[in-house]
Amino acid sequence: MSNGTAHLAELLRDYDEVLNLIETSGLPTEQIHALDQQRVVLHDMIIEEVQRLGYTVRSRSEGLWRARQIV
Repeated sequence: MSNGTAHLAELLRDYDEVLNLIETSGLPTEQIHALDQQRVVLHDMIIEEVQRLGYTVRSRSEGLWRARQIV
């Protein structure tokens, strides 16, 4: 795994951890909102990394899908 894809893999792991917390933690609403904001930031970072690796991303869902294909 190259440095670029290693960083992408780390971002995906973080994204999945945050998503899992949102879905299963039972935290208070304000903490869920904070986690969701973190998820959005990670999603943006994933898209940026995919683009930096030379891939075209036409939508947010495509960016996440493409990232999973690369890693």
